[in-house]
Amino acid sequence: HGAGGLLERLKGMALQEGLPRNAYLNGEGLVEASGTKIYSKSFVGIRNAQAQAHGVIRELEGLLQKGFIISFSTHTKGHTGIVSERNGEWTFINSGRMDNHLLMGTQARLVGEERLSEEIKDWFALAAQRRESLKITVGRLDENKLMTFRDDQFPGTRELET
Repeated sequence: HGAGGLLERLKGMALQEGLPRNAYLNGEGLVEASGTKIYSKSFVGIRNAQAQAHGVIRELEGLLQKGFIISFSTHTKGHTGIVSERNGEWTFINSGRMDNHLLMGTQARLVGEERLSEEIKDWFALAAQRRESLKITVGRLDENKLMTFRDDQFPGTRELET
């Protein structure tokens, strides 16, 4: 927060492109402002959600690493989480309603870990159902870029260094 902060940068990016101020307050914005894109693809006119989801899962298989950010966006909905791995399976750590939770029943609202492949399938199905495009972005936060948002003008930054 504050002058020169990440929030200000994300809002400024949106305004510069003529978008609503909150357009980049998502995983795509975080990666754009403070990271490096690993994968970014838009799917318009989804015809076969299952097949397209499986294609993305195959494309991502060799690219993923623990700690990457993954963002799913349609015109009306979006979700962001962190890529992880459990027992040889890629997972998605996020908060909200858990549709594909690894350890508990579904439909719980919490911070949890879900099967990434199932999350990808769900987003393709949702986009197809709503007849909206889907954008998937995977990125890595860059510590050097993030450091540009730390400044002595922000209270508490000195304590974070210890």
